[in-house]
Amino acid sequence: MCVELRGNLVLFFAFFCVIFVSGNLEPPPSVTVQPSANTIEVLKNSRLVINCPITSDISNITISWTKDGIVLLPQKRVYVALDGSLIIEKFLKKRRKSRDDTGFYECYATNSYGTFIGRQVEVKVTKPTLRIEPENINVIAGGVARFQCQIESASPKAPFCVWEHPTQGSHLNSMTSHLGILQLYNVSDTDGGEYTCRYFTSLHSSDVLEKSAFLSVHSGQLPGIPTLLNTPQNLSVISGRPALLECLVEGGQNVKISWRYSNGSEVRHERGKINLSGRLNLQFTNTISDDAGTYRCIVQHANGNLARDYHLEVKVPPKFTVTPSEYSANVLAAITRLTCKATGNPEPTVQWYKNGYKIYPAPGVQGTTLQINPQLILYGRLEDTGYYQCIANNSLGINVATSWVVFERQLYTPDIVTNVTATALSATEVNVTWSPAATPDGYPVMAYLVEYQFVHDLQCPGRCSFQTKSERDVSKPNYVVIDNLQPYTKYRFAVQCMNAKGASSMSKAVTVRTLEAVPISVPDVQIMPDSSTSFRVAWTEIPESDRNGVITKYQLSYGTKDRMITVIQLPADTKDYLVTGLEPDSEYVVKVLAGNSKGFPDIDNWVSYRTPVSNINGSSVPSLTFEPLNSTAVSIQWSNTDADFAGSYRVVVQKLLQSGLVREFNVSALTTRLDIGGLENRVFYKIDFMKRDEMNVVRGYVTELYQSVGPEGEMEPPPPHILNPETRSSSIISLSWEKPKTRLNIVKYTVKFMRSEGDSPQFIDSFTTQITLQNLRPFTWYTVAVQSHTDTADGPFCKPVIVQTKEGIPSPPEILVAEVVSPGTVKLKWGPPKQQNGIITYYIIYYNSNKDVADDDWSSIHQNASHTSVVLEDLKSEVYYFKLRACTNAGAGRTSRVIMIDTLDCNSCPKCKDSESCSDESVGSKTNVFEQRLGIIIGCVVGFVCIFICVTFVVFKQREMRSRYQNRTRTELACRFNPNEQPGRYIGNTDTARLHHYSTYSPMLRRMLENTDYTYKAGNEQRALLSPSSTGSVNNQTSTSNTDSCDTTPCSSDCDIVYHPIKNCESVETGLMLAESRDKDMTPINCSYNDSKISGDDTPPVLEANTGNASSIGERSENGNPGEESS
Repeated sequence: MCVELRGNLVLFFAFFCVIFVSGNLEPPPSVTVQPSANTIEVLKNSRLVINCPITSDISNITISWTKDGIVLLPQKRVYVALDGSLIIEKFLKKRRKSRDDTGFYECYATNSYGTFIGRQVEVKVTKPTLRIEPENINVIAGGVARFQCQIESASPKAPFCVWEHPTQGSHLNSMTSHLGILQLYNVSDTDGGEYTCRYFTSLHSSDVLEKSAFLSVHSGQLPGIPTLLNTPQNLSVISGRPALLECLVEGGQNVKISWRYSNGSEVRHERGKINLSGRLNLQFTNTISDDAGTYRCIVQHANGNLARDYHLEVKVPPKFTVTPSEYSANVLAAITRLTCKATGNPEPTVQWYKNGYKIYPAPGVQGTTLQINPQLILYGRLEDTGYYQCIANNSLGINVATSWVVFERQLYTPDIVTNVTATALSATEVNVTWSPAATPDGYPVMAYLVEYQFVHDLQCPGRCSFQTKSERDVSKPNYVVIDNLQPYTKYRFAVQCMNAKGASSMSKAVTVRTLEAVPISVPDVQIMPDSSTSFRVAWTEIPESDRNGVITKYQLSYGTKDRMITVIQLPADTKDYLVTGLEPDSEYVVKVLAGNSKGFPDIDNWVSYRTPVSNINGSSVPSLTFEPLNSTAVSIQWSNTDADFAGSYRVVVQKLLQSGLVREFNVSALTTRLDIGGLENRVFYKIDFMKRDEMNVVRGYVTELYQSVGPEGEMEPPPPHILNPETRSSSIISLSWEKPKTRLNIVKYTVKFMRSEGDSPQFIDSFTTQITLQNLRPFTWYTVAVQSHTDTADGPFCKPVIVQTKEGIPSPPEILVAEVVSPGTVKLKWGPPKQQNGIITYYIIYYNSNKDVADDDWSSIHQNASHTSVVLEDLKSEVYYFKLRACTNAGAGRTSRVIMIDTLDCNSCPKCKDSESCSDESVGSKTNVFEQRLGIIIGCVVGFVCIFICVTFVVFKQREMRSRYQNRTRTELACRFNPNEQPGRYIGNTDTARLHHYSTYSPMLRRMLENTDYTYKAGNEQRALLSPSSTGSVNNQTSTSNTDSCDTTPCSSDCDIVYHPIKNCESVETGLMLAESRDKDMTPINCSYNDSKISGDDTPPVLEANTGNASSIGERSENGNPGEESS
């Protein structure tokens, strides 16, 4: 749960970083690849131009072409034009591959952002031929004649056809020109003759295919009942080309023809789309996908109705329904999904490319394969930046969707993680460690993101790359144990560090292979009959995904139910074995296991086989004698005791103790000697001698042992045969064996035993044929073999048998680790016991707040052995102690070491930062609550003080302004009206007007007057007054205002010059005051008084500024309120 919460937190920060990146990174120039044909047919030795249909906002693009994956270098005959088209001046097709221009061509465009594909096309050499040739026809006068010829072409452009007649001239219409169909109704004698079909395959007049057919018209009577002529009922046409459904009727009277859709509705004429032409042919002038379907032609006549169904298939080139965005900016570690879907007929295939390289889905573990269609998943690495293209392809063409995806590292993100190591802990676990990453001040590490993926050994064919599925895990400390991996599998691990600003770059990847585990399947076994006393066992290799390591050996087990199973261990290159010395008419069971360094799987997959019945006469079995020829050859001799025997003898020779080649010899009944060479010196051989009749039924057999020595060599005692071993306990095995058949005097035996894992062997001497092995390890496979001794020679050890001791109690579990998930919740992890001594069935977890009490007083829970972790909740005490023990079928083992943990300490909770009760914010709030509250209080106080100061300032300013105007007399505010004065004239002894303390009227006035222009007139002189923020010249500049539209009269006021509006003026905009400050450091201002303010009202007049717009201050706005400025 903590991992999921932390992963969601990482994605939450990544979301905001994505928004930041999207708003700050400049998108690349737009790139568009137009749809195009995927096949071009060209005539041999002709000139070919293949365009590269790319549209881009950037001109700095490099175009290159490849043929069958090889870059085309410019030459005299083949070169790239300035517009990027590939030009082949003379298209060649010769047997020599270097002179063959046919193949698969690709156009690549490269700019500063990456590489993308502009065209993919297969170029073929073709010689146009007629797929359908016209045939000679005989027609009754007044009937219907139909000719058709059709060219075989894969070109997207429809060829052009013309029908010609010696007397009738050329027939040219939509049916003939595009479909090659010529229909003649109510034919007469003048229509007879030769009709020639001419197909123009190019613009050259010489590229013409033609074929002729004869029309013979003869007299006769047309049938009284109408009949339908044979015409194609299943028609396939390319979208955009015309289509014709022919319902040709011959004979009958008062015939009425109609067309209907499959739903029964009538097909009506649609101008420019559907025409009912000729004798009501159904013609589509420009087919679309919606035209596909079934149509019915209904012929109505006096004697009934005729009907025929026609099926129209419209082939459509690929068209996208979902495409990725043209530009996608992302932060590192953000998973990005590119989706692409396309429709068409035939159904198009969709293939992804990155920077011009085809993306193959890499095979996953256990044979699974990453699916990349229709969605491609990117895991947010720097190397994932580039052009991604989705190419939809069917037999009609290709369509390309291009997207540029970028992954950027943000500012203030951590440095790259270093010193990454990966160590295989088991067949399913890997421990990944790294050095803590450096981060900028103020942006601590939130988590580490560990990315891992399966590593395959496949080579990508051609210009392509593999897309491998990645898994992720999140860790706060600088280590993590990745579990649930596959045994003996290569994995690649890399680490990213994340803080609140985003993720660092991915670290250098490390690769590690998990440890081996026992195979999970068994070979397929086949038993082939050989004789009544033998059979051959053959087996296959197990799949590589089931081996869990390197197969180094095979174990063959066979026997009957009431006798001991014989176990033979064979090398890895052995795939069959001949089992001899069996009993006729007996049921045998056989099992073959494949093993690696971890041993053999515990799988019971026995195969049954019954040996045939045999009538063997013991007296007829011949006796064998061996005569050594040398140390590597022997002569076997026997006597024929049955004079009537007419069968044959079979001799099988194989090594007794080692696996190897099984040699078989078949000799006639008259033979009494067989010389065998090629033996190995001082090696024991098992020789099976069988007597067979004409039906290949064994009539007698004998088995002998022979050691290959020279005539003067000393024989060694043969090895004994071990009987059923018995396991008495987890540490004791009883063993017995048979004394070997030999004339030599055996004085003692030596027993060799060792663990199957490959420990050093141990030896015990015995003077009897039985022994008890003690002090063995519990639940351990032991390999046991026995050796015979004479006074002068030591024989070889017999074939080993494998026996397992019983289960014992396990050792304590290893690597007990506890971590706080949240206050009161602890997660325990542990490793299995180093010495399991059996099959672990469950674990007992003990926990208590007092470690000094007896085990019975501890709280405990049981956990299934398939899990090595548990979460304990609702722990009330602050300190808890934990220990556990493992259990097998033999009982519970010893307890592990005791560990202590503070369950309320969030510092011991490295993976629960997202937990509400144990997050960094929560921890900080517990230690800095006073500081946080104090900061809030101070902020509120500062805000209230600022508001109070502002309100007080405004109130005092308003009082000062009111006091000033209350002291004025009405005579000082009286207006002096002079109708002879011109607008803009001013009264006074100087040429300037002064504004007294304009800042007194409003504290916001100075801000309002910025960038405001003013004008005034003095006699014939015009001057411009600009605000101090103006940077231009003040000469010869005039600000236009609506004040000139009304007559004004100057009035004296506190301003030096005031223009007061006339009562009958329609506009209120004339109440403007122009003034210029006498002091250079004062800002000039236009001021005005509303008319009502001069009537003696105590309310001070409102001072307004003219911003120079056509709608000046005081103009009535759209809502009808005077004094509001229209926006």
